[in-house]
Amino acid sequence: MAVTDGVRVVTQPPLTDTAVVQVLPVSLTQYPVTDQYQSDVTQLRLTWLGFQDPAGIDSYQVVVDGPGLQLRRRVPSYNDIRNFMSISNLQLIEGSYNISVTAINLLKKQSKPVSTDVIIVTKKPTVNANRTIEYNWDKSMRSLTLTWEAIFKSAHPVYYEVSVGNLQGAADVVQWQETKATRMTFSVPRPSYADTKQIVVTVRSINPGGCFSDATVEAFLTF
Repeated sequence: MAVTDGVRVVTQPPLTDTAVVQVLPVSLTQYPVTDQYQSDVTQLRLTWLGFQDPAGIDSYQVVVDGPGLQLRRRVPSYNDIRNFMSISNLQLIEGSYNISVTAINLLKKQSKPVSTDVIIVTKKPTVNANRTIEYNWDKSMRSLTLTWEAIFKSAHPVYYEVSVGNLQGAADVVQWQETKATRMTFSVPRPSYADTKQIVVTVRSINPGGCFSDATVEAFLTF
């Protein structure tokens, strides 16, 4: 930017040194999405900030590029600090999409594009029907060890939610314990009315898009 007779002359495009583009991901389940993943294929919610220009920013050019989609839109600058955009009625498919934002100042000079990625995940982790949750009951310690290695398969990282209850779907023994491991040990209280106890173990595998699958096993414990 140059100054001539008190008048500022803008010669540079908008600065991007502090600019950030973010996707506000959407989950279709009760589980939050992680990192840059989402499971909703119908919309993208975007926000960006940090573009700077002394003459003022007039508008932004938003480009979305990925499997089956090449979208380009120009939107006015509504806010000097943070801008938002929602793109609906999409038909996204499994894969990675690049989103870039370019700032355009009042003299129509364009900044360098600033970009981010979002990964669309629509597939649940698959369950190996030939394997089951293994358990080992230590009667003296009233300790139950569960192992579920190689039961679930996913193209993306997963974590697990473990529940144990007296009935299918119950969680009165272990309630929704999260772990990234494929093994867990916990104590089981002795029943007051019998020397045996039936429990139902459910391990849920959850991917970064919030999609999940379950594996279940029943166990009979003797005290």
